[in-house]
Amino acid sequence: MTDDESNANVTVVSGFLEGSNVDMAAEMVSMISVARQFEMQLKVISTADENDRAATKLLSLT
Repeated sequence: MTDDESNANVTVVSGFLEGSNVDMAAEMVSMISVARQFEMQLKVISTADENDRAATKLLSLT
């Protein structure tokens, strides 16, 4: 179906809002969860970097 073709079964009704298929609360919870996971991954990377620096420092002393 091209953009200029129309469906005879479709009608436009004034005064009605289109419903959303998105559950706003669930999406907010999901977004918060992803943000927390991202923060935890940053902490893991930071800790690994600190451990790497400490190990390098110890190995350079011997």
